[in-house]
Amino acid sequence: MKTELLKGLSAIPVHIPAWYRYYEEGSRLNDICMEQCKWYYFHHFEMKILNDILTELIDNLKDSRMLVDLGSGNASKTMLILDKLLNTHESLSYVPVDISKA
Repeated sequence: MKTELLKGLSAIPVHIPAWYRYYEEGSRLNDICMEQCKWYYFHHFEMKILNDILTELIDNLKDSRMLVDLGSGNASKTMLILDKLLNTHESLSYVPVDISKA
């Protein structure tokens, strides 16, 4: 495990093997990386896209009463959707589904 992690961290571009993100420490480090690392653009790009389409997305979900989140992780992106939905819904069920126990 250590060898594979070091290999990814010394690669160009630097990366963390995907399987490592499902371990407790890997999940914690992945969250830090997504929030603080400027070069980890994927998360920032996803957030921008989500913000750009949020109004349209909420309009398409106006009759929904349950949100199932496959691969929820820490649900940081999902919280944008939930916050908006809770402005227009009296009640809403949220079902996070993720391989990581945390």
